[in-house]
Amino acid sequence: MDMGSEEWANVVEALTVCYETHKYLEQRESKRRREWRQDTKLRNSISPAQRLSLTLRYLATGESRRSLEFQYRISHSLISSIIPEVCDALYAVLRDTYMKLPTSSSEWQEVASTFSTACNFPNCLGALDGKRFLVIKPSNSGSEYFDYKSHNRVIMLALVDADYKFLYVDVGAQGRASDAGVWDRCNLRKYLEENKLKDIQCNLTSSF
Repeated sequence: MDMGSEEWANVVEALTVCYETHKYLEQRESKRRREWRQDTKLRNSISPAQRLSLTLRYLATGESRRSLEFQYRISHSLISSIIPEVCDALYAVLRDTYMKLPTSSSEWQEVASTFSTACNFPNCLGALDGKRFLVIKPSNSGSEYFDYKSHNRVIMLALVDADYKFLYVDVGAQGRASDAGVWDRCNLRKYLEENKLKDIQCNLTSSF
């Protein structure tokens, strides 16, 4: 079946966004990683662009590392070191832009204002919830990641604003922990207990 002009326009737009996003991440990641392995007489170094492309493909598709080994002509063992390395670099350069916890009362007030306007929920400073992700049982972990549904999982606790933008993420807690247990140990709880939000104005409203 032939695609109409609108469908083709959507495809072109998606490809353009992917390309621009890839180039942006490549530039940021290259800036972060100033020193890469140099070319030698025996082999060429793996460029930042190749490392980034491989990592994004792995994250987007979930392909096995054996499959990526054939596609990129990079050894399985090296892929296993590239992926976490690039993920760490991306997190380091993007977290302050795309996952920044408000640090001033005015920034928190802006979050509350957006919730009030978009969701009719006044004085809300974020939506907080936990999510459990299936994982392959880590070696020598016993029952540490085994949860109440009889699966091995890690837990993510996340705070988002009214536009679904992440403000805070705590990930990696063992599956056997309860949501209350994860909250009890997370930095956000400590932040709130230190009364960091004492200067925020609470606008009381009445429907009567």
